[in-house]
Amino acid sequence: MAGGATPPPAVPDKIAFLGGQVLTHRLFAAMYELLADHHHEANPCPSVLVDLP
Repeated sequence: MAGGATPPPAVPDKIAFLGGQVLTHRLFAAMYELLADHHHEANPCPSVLVDLP
């Protein structure tokens, strides 16, 4: 929802949503992206990507 996508029908029922909460949802989405980035930096995973000729 924060990214502008339409969630599956069951998702909005689980979110306390009031009109005008788009900013709040975007802030939480950004926070979780930062947490994921920090986690990946602290616990790097080997990449499976390879350069193709």
